Amino acid sequence: MQGALIHGISEQFLWRPIQVEVAYYSSLNRFFPRLDALILSGFALLLMWIAVLGIPFAIRYGELWVFILQTASVEELGPRAAMSRSAELVRGSWSRVASIFFVAGILFGILGVIIGLLVGFIPVAGATIGTIITAPFLIIAHTILYFDLRTQKDEAFNLEVLASDLRIEVEESPGS
Repeated sequence: MQGALIHGISEQFLWRPIQVEVAYYSSLNRFFPRLDALILSGFALLLMWIAVLGIPFAIRYGELWVFILQTASVEELGPRAAMSRSAELVRGSWSRVASIFFVAGILFGILGVIIGLLVGFIPVAGATIGTIITAPFLIIAHTILYFDLRTQKDEAFNLEVLASDLRIEVEESPGS
């Protein structure tokens, strides 16, 4: 689902309709690179946490690697390259990224609780349903922020570059 959402947001940046089949096909094609990136970064962070002196490094790298799903999906990077690229995008913008993630997390957390309370008559299911409904919005917020950072950091990034990343032919507008 995460990969399909990331692909769908990418399509929207190109002003193209989202095709669910294509989004899931793209997601399946990039499943293992995304999974490998998550496992590698998670393992590295775990090792840093285990070594008590590494906790500050774990926090720092955890902050830098927040876009590994997006870099592995959209830019088709392997695990280590996705981690490096994510760090490159976050550097210099960390406080902004952290603030947006914090506010989005609070907003969608509150929304999840409200939804959970509304369907709270179903034991345990209320919280689960709230999470199922709100989790995609967090992925969408993260992906939009990823593209925002990418346009700010990469002077050469534009819709043609994104289309190339997604292997899509960009149609010229009638006025061009």
